[in-house]
Amino acid sequence: MAEVESAGLAATYRISEGGIQRALSAGETEAGLREFLNGVSSTGIPQPLDYLLTETAARHGRYRVSTLAQDGLDRVALSIGAVSQLRSDDSALIDTVEVDQALAPLGLRRVDGLRMLSRFDAETVYWGLSDERYPVVLEDDEREPLRSPSDEGRAGSRRPRPPIPWPISSSGWRQPAAAAPKTPTARGSPASSTPPSRPG
Repeated sequence: MAEVESAGLAATYRISEGGIQRALSAGETEAGLREFLNGVSSTGIPQPLDYLLTETAARHGRYRVSTLAQDGLDRVALSIGAVSQLRSDDSALIDTVEVDQALAPLGLRRVDGLRMLSRFDAETVYWGLSDERYPVVLEDDEREPLRSPSDEGRAGSRRPRPPIPWPISSSGWRQPAAAAPKTPTARGSPASSTPPSRPG
C-alpha cells in the first residue's frame, strides 16, 4: 500500500490512491486498512489520509474486467477477435474510457452503453487501466472480484499479445532497475574476441 520515499533509520513512506487501490484489489478491506494504519500510528490516521482512504474505497471496482467465455461470443466479439471485456454500471464512466487516448493501445471497442471489448487478455487491460489510475478490478465468470495479478507476473502481462506500442503509460509504475551494463568496447569499434595486447 505504501511506497518508500526515503530509506534509512528514519524511513518515510508515501500512501497514494494507487497504493490503496492495489491493496483493495489484493483482497484487503477498508476496515482492515484502517485497523492497520491506526496500529502503526501513535496519533491516529491523519485527516487527509482518512479522506483518501474513504474516497478510494468508495470508487474501488467501478470498472470491472473479465475474460470472455469463448463459447458464448456474439457476432461483434468474433469480428474483432475479442477475448476480454470491460464493464461498468455507469455509462458516464465508460464515456471517460472511450475518449482517453492513453488507453488507445488497448483497442477497446464500445459495444453498448455499459460495455467495451478488447482483443487483449484481461490482465493486460487490467494493468492498462490500473496504470492510468482507474479504479479497476478483475472478476470471474460469476462477476465475483478476483485478487489482482501479482507484480511478479506483471512485466509479461503489460505487453499485449500480439504486440502493440507499449507501455501505455509509465505513471503509477516504476520499472525495475536495469541490469548492470556489460563492459563497453571501444567507441565505434565492433566487439572482438581477440584479447588486447599488453603495453610494452
